[in-house]
Amino acid sequence: MHDAVWDDIPVSVDAKVECMIYSIRKKFREYTDRQYIRTVWGVGYKFDPET
Repeated sequence: MHDAVWDDIPVSVDAKVECMIYSIRKKFREYTDRQYIRTVWGVGYKFDPET
């Protein structure tokens, strides 16, 4: 999926993922105070609907 969307843009994958997660979290904050996306250090991110 990454190559299909961003193949021609020389930006690190980590920066792209962080930017997308930031945008998703921002969108959630428009509707709720709950934090659905958790950062799991050393692993990545986790969607946690129970948070």
